[in-house]
Amino acid sequence: MRINRIKSGMHSKAEVIIDSKTQVGAQRALNLILACISLYAGEPVIPFLDVEALAYRDEDIKSLPLDEKVQFSRRHWLSHIPISCVIAAKASHRRKYIYAISKYSFSITNFSLFHVELDPFMAQHIPVSPYPDDHVRFCYAIVSAYSLLEELGLEIRASQDNPSMIGGKWNPSVKKNLENRLRRAGINLKETLSWTLRGPKKKIELEKSPLLLSKEKWAYGLMVRDASIELLDAIAYASWLRSYVSSHKTKDITTAVSAYDVINVQHLARRLILESLGYWRYQQN
Repeated sequence: MRINRIKSGMHSKAEVIIDSKTQVGAQRALNLILACISLYAGEPVIPFLDVEALAYRDEDIKSLPLDEKVQFSRRHWLSHIPISCVIAAKASHRRKYIYAISKYSFSITNFSLFHVELDPFMAQHIPVSPYPDDHVRFCYAIVSAYSLLEELGLEIRASQDNPSMIGGKWNPSVKKNLENRLRRAGINLKETLSWTLRGPKKKIELEKSPLLLSKEKWAYGLMVRDASIELLDAIAYASWLRSYVSSHKTKDITTAVSAYDVINVQHLARRLILESLGYWRYQQN
């Protein structure tokens, strides 16, 4: 991959060129870059393009019919392309990173929200959907987002003989094992995560509430109850949402899964992959 300088009118712009011996290799690189754009942005970008992004050579399209040439010549303005290329290049050296990013992309393709839809002072509250197809999409979005943690080796490792919780508290051996793996991955355990809670408590939260710390400074009343949460407790709750709400046969509680349950697990997954790659606080550095 290289960057060329091109002139457009009075301005000089950068153009990313994918250099590959095969079309398959070029397409794999392009797919990873596009997934990294959404990953870094933290909101859906690529899943909402109305055309499929294809890697091609200029000479390959010279003989195409005019309507197909127009399709190839369409342009989409996307942010974060340079840094997304850097992240993709780093991720490309490890299979676990490639598949973790692909799973994040798959998750937000099933369901995702734009940042503006979570603005505590402007966005409308999103109620629990009454539609089964939404419940299925939400569940698969949660399952695939949590599976990202498994790709990174940052999931909870427990068993019937060695459970993660004993009497409602962390099993010390399971907790220590997870902490060690998170630290080795470069995760800052001192930094908490923001957990989005909107509207009155719903069925899932009444069944099992996340272990929260303090309310976020923008939280107010019953409609915006966002709070901080320890990273390990966020992983534990995401694991519960995956195993007892989203996976396997549909249960009564599955019909209560909400958009906010999905984005919380996705936000957790996004932080862990970006921080593992060294780009979680990149914009602030």
